[in-house]
Amino acid sequence: METEKIQRISDFFKPGEIEKYEKNFSLYTQSAFYRKYCQFRFSFNRIGQTLKIIAENPYLIPKILKNYFDKFFMGKQRLRSLEIAVEYNCNSKCDQCSCRLAYDPSKKRLTMAEFKNIIDQARAMGAFQFCLTGGEPLLQLNDVLEITKYLRSKKCYVHLCSNGLLMTEETLKKLAEAGLSSLEMGLDSALPEIHDDNRRENGYTKIMQEIEWARPLKIRVTLNTISTHEKIKNHDLLALVKLAQTKKVNLQITPPCVTGAWKNRIEILMNDKEKQYFWWLMKFSSVRTDMYSSLTTVRCPAAREKIGVQPYGDVVSCPLIQVIYGNVKNESLEQIVEKMLKNPFYSKTAFCLPAFEKEFIEKYLMDK
Repeated sequence: METEKIQRISDFFKPGEIEKYEKNFSLYTQSAFYRKYCQFRFSFNRIGQTLKIIAENPYLIPKILKNYFDKFFMGKQRLRSLEIAVEYNCNSKCDQCSCRLAYDPSKKRLTMAEFKNIIDQARAMGAFQFCLTGGEPLLQLNDVLEITKYLRSKKCYVHLCSNGLLMTEETLKKLAEAGLSSLEMGLDSALPEIHDDNRRENGYTKIMQEIEWARPLKIRVTLNTISTHEKIKNHDLLALVKLAQTKKVNLQITPPCVTGAWKNRIEILMNDKEKQYFWWLMKFSSVRTDMYSSLTTVRCPAAREKIGVQPYGDVVSCPLIQVIYGNVKNESLEQIVEKMLKNPFYSKTAFCLPAFEKEFIEKYLMDK
């Protein structure tokens, strides 16, 4: 499956394979028994993926056990993850950019001392998984390296989200030496020309190179894509599943959200059948969703278990929910999270709030 030989989506499939998958999805929509079976499969996948990460990073075990103990025996709400936007500037041009409206070059980024203070506050609240994101975080490579080293000195899991355009083999080695645990790169299509048209030239080829560079460095790689109408209709999403299987990496599928460049674009949200397709794809062992990461079940972790800090110190419940609840320069992280949790939506057993919960979307994400 060499990049230059793939010209069409159908080239990812054996003859008759697409029709076989279509029949399988049709069975999923019609049979309650088969849906239950698929739910068991993706629950099994969720647990399996989590256990693999823990096995690769056993230093996380005490932190995870403490969070479970505090939650179920002490009744304390504990953070699991903090997403740190190191930089909102970017060298790409993604149509779906979630932070485009939040980027403000007139504002000062947090200092390294402030980044480390936020990390310490989040750790005290239970966080053991930290995601460095953007914009494009590699525009601030030195900061990324220092933050990564600091986090690993505190025995935390470090995940980097990048478009991959600035990555070199030497840079990846430096990140590995600093203690990077995993790398996530956005892939908009199984076809190079479609991905590159939405990002930058040769972006697809770079990502394929970086998958191979990461293997000997023991850096776990995840590809991230959005389940758009078009990708579902033309089987591009399914082709991405096949590509992930071939490359032996995970594919994280993110539902489309009305945020950032897609603010007010209510038409991008999945319809009921597309939502079924989204959950049907979770039966594949290489596929995951960020909702898998909840401590208890598959649900939206925003505010309860995951929060985000913007480069300027503003705090959001999730990078895909660009609603600011406070700034770490003025309040503690714990005070800001307490304000978040007063919003009753965050206590609901709901799937991704900015993608699935229409009442939440209309109340908080749409211009009135």
